[in-house]
Amino acid sequence: MLVYRASDIWAKYNSVVTGYCILEKISTPKTQDEFISECKNRSVFTKDQLLSFYSTGYKTILHVLFLNELENKVTLKTLRKNKIIDSFSGLRLSTPLSKEKFDKILELGGQE
Repeated sequence: MLVYRASDIWAKYNSVVTGYCILEKISTPKTQDEFISECKNRSVFTKDQLLSFYSTGYKTILHVLFLNELENKVTLKTLRKNKIIDSFSGLRLSTPLSKEKFDKILELGGQE
């Protein structure tokens, strides 16, 4: 998976791919306590923030193993220019990428 930071302001310059990781597991805890327990010590969010996410419907947890950051951040403008994504879209969690496009992003990001 790619780590993508989206921005509303000047999106084509401030929305960037910053790194890559491995998706280890996807889980959907059945209770609020299970949700908090599974996120405990694995999140940058406070317990109150996690409770807020859970209560507003965000109940799916992605367990990822961060591998590396890109030497050169790859902007939305660069992704569009290299035809990695459509001109009028951005990356979303569900955006599928071919191996060739993924490898191109790593190349643009300065990875060998």
